Amino acid sequence: MEGAQKKSWKTLALPLVALAGGFILSFVALGAFCCFRRLRGIMPQRHGLWLPAAARAGHSAFPQRHVGIPSHRRRTGRHRRLHVSTIEQRIADLGLTLPAPLQLPPGVVLPFPWVRTVGTRAIISGHGPTGVDGSLAPRLGKVGRDVSLEQAYAAARLTGLAILGSLKRELGELDRIAAWTRVFGMVNSAPGFNRQPAVINGFTDLIVEIFGPAKGAHARSAVGMAELPFDIPVEIEGEVQLFA
Repeated sequence: MEGAQKKSWKTLALPLVALAGGFILSFVALGAFCCFRRLRGIMPQRHGLWLPAAARAGHSAFPQRHVGIPSHRRRTGRHRRLHVSTIEQRIADLGLTLPAPLQLPPGVVLPFPWVRTVGTRAIISGHGPTGVDGSLAPRLGKVGRDVSLEQAYAAARLTGLAILGSLKRELGELDRIAAWTRVFGMVNSAPGFNRQPAVINGFTDLIVEIFGPAKGAHARSAVGMAELPFDIPVEIEGEVQLFA
């Protein structure tokens, strides 16, 4: 009798243990599922990785990654539609206008580009001062004899605008420029004139005014020349670094 009773208890205990185990496993599975749903709501999947929802909202604590897209081109949605070049807007705010390409004198052919882009470098050929229509600026001759220091400073400023016009045509937008690196200024100088740096300051002041000191500051030389092409008072060449 006692043996039969023990056997009945064992028979009854096994289903109870199995039932209890089933309840425990179900509870664990339900908890895991709830946690998964919670994490999915907080951390949406992007590019195969789990990122915090704050990244999706553009929160500064979780900056989004844009692989292979240059920083100056990182615009999406509404920002892309409303994008206006900040450098070109700055030029407009200063009341300045980028001139048309240089109108060469009849019979003159220049077998080189105004801007040559190599990787992240944009190398700028020598430019002179031009008007808005691309014609040579009217003040021609030697600085210190035919052209005053103030007029030469203004000519260097016009030369800067001509260079910016060439850069825009080559690059598409001036916001691609990460930094100005090197400038070489040449002044058509009368004998005894030695204020070449003051003349080229017209260019440097313009570039720093437009780009700011962080991007616009550049290494520079300013030298006197016995002659310059077409009797222009100033010629400037240089180089800028582009965003990768």
